Amino acid sequence: AGPSAPWWRPSGRESSSIDFSSIHSVEDAIESIKTRERAREMMQTVEKMMPQLVHVIRDERDEFMVNKLLQCSGRIVCVVGLAHLDGMEARWKQAMHDDDT
Repeated sequence: AGPSAPWWRPSGRESSSIDFSSIHSVEDAIESIKTRERAREMMQTVEKMMPQLVHVIRDERDEFMVNKLLQCSGRIVCVVGLAHLDGMEARWKQAMHDDDT
């Protein structure tokens, strides 16, 4: 058997829309996932394999951070990782909708 593929390349069992032919290093791999869509794809893949882990590292943190932001007053800036954007936006919109009703 030949050498195994680098860790950032799929083994053939995974599906992805990432063009792995342009990834030649860890740095390339990291740059290729710095989009919201790629972060979403990665989290969906991890969630299929380890749903409880994703619940703790993403979902519970999203909820905690949005609850803290809702307690703030005035103009605020919040910097979060890509994997948190979808969940935090949904929770924020839901909180704003709940306040309107």
